[in-house]
Amino acid sequence: MIAAAYLAALVLHNAAPSPLAQLATAERQAAFKIVLLPPSTQLLRAAASPDGSAVRLAYSIEGAEIVIEERPAATAPQPAVIRSDEAFSLDGYVATYDESGSYRGVRALTWYRPDVTVTVSSRDAVSTPLLVDIALELR
Repeated sequence: MIAAAYLAALVLHNAAPSPLAQLATAERQAAFKIVLLPPSTQLLRAAASPDGSAVRLAYSIEGAEIVIEERPAATAPQPAVIRSDEAFSLDGYVATYDESGSYRGVRALTWYRPDVTVTVSSRDAVSTPLLVDIALELR
């Protein structure tokens, strides 16, 4: 019985499309140009919303899972007011950083570029400079 369960899990695991195939599908479905990390970065998953208005990418970086969510700048929810103590300039564009939750809380950097709004987040123990570096690597 254990062998049958293992075989079923193996078949189901292998039936999923590869991360690169998922990325290709997400790029076709997206209604905007997706910004990506360099190909040398390990992509875990990629998906676009059914209407193509958002894309979610998951990468493994330095042993942490990093999630990148992207929306076109025109459709992304913009903060009503960003206090000057919450915002900073990242490559000339406004960005904010937020930590929420307690144990395994989410650390998130949101970057309001003119073409796309990007949120880089992780539930793993990552530093703010790592999230900034990741955002700046997006092309």
